[in-house]
Amino acid sequence: PPSSEQKLDLQPEPTVTFLLTLLSTAEPTESNKPEEVLENQECQFLDKEDWGPQRTSKEISHLQSDCRRLWESLSTIQADNRALGEKLQNLPTLSYESLRKEAKALQEEAKAVADGAQAVQEGAQAIQGVALF
Repeated sequence: PPSSEQKLDLQPEPTVTFLLTLLSTAEPTESNKPEEVLENQECQFLDKEDWGPQRTSKEISHLQSDCRRLWESLSTIQADNRALGEKLQNLPTLSYESLRKEAKALQEEAKAVADGAQAVQEGAQAIQGVALF
């Protein structure tokens, strides 16, 4: 059976790894930006997959911005849909009015043509009457 020394050589405990990392980490150089110092300190102890508080905060801010933009877009689309709905409700009435006006104009045009035809017929009869005498 493997001895306890062989087991320890295979993989150190997480606490030991943490302490070794802490001891071997150089002191951060002074920076004018406190955010930079905090970010450097966070990165020392985070896995590559971990985001840390600052990146998480940035991502949440981006998501909130996207949500606001989408909410505004949704509100605009809903307003447009309401306006289209009102137009659709009024469409039968508007179509009826338009068709009624067109029918009236056609009737007037047909009457004018009929009146013109009657005048031509009367003129032709008058000419025939003069020709017979």
